Amino acid sequence: MPTGAEILRIKKITGKVPALMSAVDFSRYEVIVAGDLDSAVVAADKFNLAQEIIFTRVTPKVTRAFDIKNYIAESVKVSKVAEDLLITFGVKITTDGTVKPSEILKVLRDFGLDIEVAAAKINRTALLSRGKNLLDVI
Repeated sequence: MPTGAEILRIKKITGKVPALMSAVDFSRYEVIVAGDLDSAVVAADKFNLAQEIIFTRVTPKVTRAFDIKNYIAESVKVSKVAEDLLITFGVKITTDGTVKPSEILKVLRDFGLDIEVAAAKINRTALLSRGKNLLDVI
């Protein structure tokens, strides 16, 4: 397992099961990163109030522009935990794709949040299918 990974829950699956990620339609994230709460609140407000946010994803094979807001399921929320920021949000996962947590952080940085995206500790806290925990629907 990767460094820092923890098994929180496990379920034995028998028989033929479709690809698990094909059942997922929502993921929730928590991000811990050093930053200023006041600028985080302003950036989160700008993000949440924006009608559309066009982001360009560049990969070695393709460059694609898309509206991040099409994939936001829960508003970006920010708070302070010890000396760091806690940023939370929920993301839709569709057959057309999804948005990466790091892409949301890059937009927040563009909206004035002074953070090092590469230094952020990104934790996925939930994978859901039709509003239920993935392990409860398989």
